[in-house]
Amino acid sequence: LGGWRLSGIGRETYFEDVKMQMDSKVWAEEYNRHSPPKKVDMFMMGVVELVEQPGAPLYHIEHYIEGDYVKYNSNFGFVEDTGKCRQTPQALSHFTFERSGHELVVVDIQGVGDLYTDPQIH
Repeated sequence: LGGWRLSGIGRETYFEDVKMQMDSKVWAEEYNRHSPPKKVDMFMMGVVELVEQPGAPLYHIEHYIEGDYVKYNSNFGFVEDTGKCRQTPQALSHFTFERSGHELVVVDIQGVGDLYTDPQIH
């Protein structure tokens, strides 16, 4: 298991991040229901509290993803185009925008192959 601590971030933010990743997983499952050429998945993550440490710090945790980790797109319009470009992550972002009636979009897609982690919903 890997983890990281967000210094100076309110405790509620840790749980909001987990919820956002799980909401993104629901969108990935909806995308997969439409039989795309390549199915996708969002990694599950959690929060641990180290109650015996001063301040009982919180950490995000998720399993290690083996392979070449790539950031496919970002919150600010970046799209990977250096030869590692894949259409599936961009298709997922576009799908979420269209399927939500232009109400939201899942972006900041990154991970290994079609196993993604740490997305953002706008």
